[in-house]
Amino acid sequence: MKKAIIFLILVVGWSSCKEEESLGVGYPPLVGTWKLVQKNVLNDSVYVLKTIENPTLHTLTFESDGTLSSLGEETEYYRSSKYYKVDSVRFVGQRVGFIVGTIYPAFYQGLTLKADSLWLSPCPDHVCDLVFVKGR
Repeated sequence: MKKAIIFLILVVGWSSCKEEESLGVGYPPLVGTWKLVQKNVLNDSVYVLKTIENPTLHTLTFESDGTLSSLGEETEYYRSSKYYKVDSVRFVGQRVGFIVGTIYPAFYQGLTLKADSLWLSPCPDHVCDLVFVKGR
């Protein structure tokens, strides 16, 4: 009996020390590397569409296990997020939640996928959309 209790304590202690499980949920249409090609930026109180000079240097990569990574200065806003999940909201449509960890709630952005194009909408009124194309 004593050995069983010690074994149980060791198992519980070991399992609580395991690496944090993924907080994200993969979404197959989003999986892959996306290159930022355009973004709306504020210029003299007016939003203008800015073309990204070298899209292959500014990417978001969504993995099938719900993890996320970013590359480049133009996508550094997403660097703190390690996970993602996609939700559908009534009257709003799809949105992607970017998850930093267990302490902070996910921050959501509008999501539109069409063929090999991805639009992320950080602003609710779509004035600051980011446009990505799927990498090959």
